[in-house]
Amino acid sequence: MRISREREQLAKMQFGQRAGEISRRYAEEGRRIEWMPRGGQKRAAQDKAHIAKLTELCNAWMDIFLMAFAKEELVPDTGDIREMEAIIDQMLSNRLGNDFYRPLASSTEEINVLPIRIKHSLRIKVKEMGLEAREREADTQPPASTTYNTTIHGDNYGNIQQGGEGNTQTINRTDDET
Repeated sequence: MRISREREQLAKMQFGQRAGEISRRYAEEGRRIEWMPRGGQKRAAQDKAHIAKLTELCNAWMDIFLMAFAKEELVPDTGDIREMEAIIDQMLSNRLGNDFYRPLASSTEEINVLPIRIKHSLRIKVKEMGLEAREREADTQPPASTTYNTTIHGDNYGNIQQGGEGNTQTINRTDDET
């Protein structure tokens, strides 16, 4: 990614902290679900919690890294987006479970669509960042130079400076000229 190494390390640390908070919250949810009676409702609750945790982790990671780009006044380019999407794929690589957890067939489709949804959300946020950057750039551009037009009525008995930028001209007039 094009952000500085220090900014990237800080973002990783921030994500680690946030991921710990999210994991603790869903661990509590998992303990609550364990007390549910066996059956479809328990499995559906496990799937719902699993999908919510994965979504929240990916969104937290995305928000932290996009904030890192924003702090360096950068908008992720296509290379950055590809790299970020690869990290999202890594985060979701075990989304369909392991030896200890297998989602219900009814939840599998939603879990399979999860990477697509999250990547789409990433592209939307990057597009918003690009538009905001262009708007800020347009707001900070210096205003167009002011042009003053002078119309002289009558005869001109002196020199008039024309053209150039930032010019000033002093005209001394006597009573005889007026």
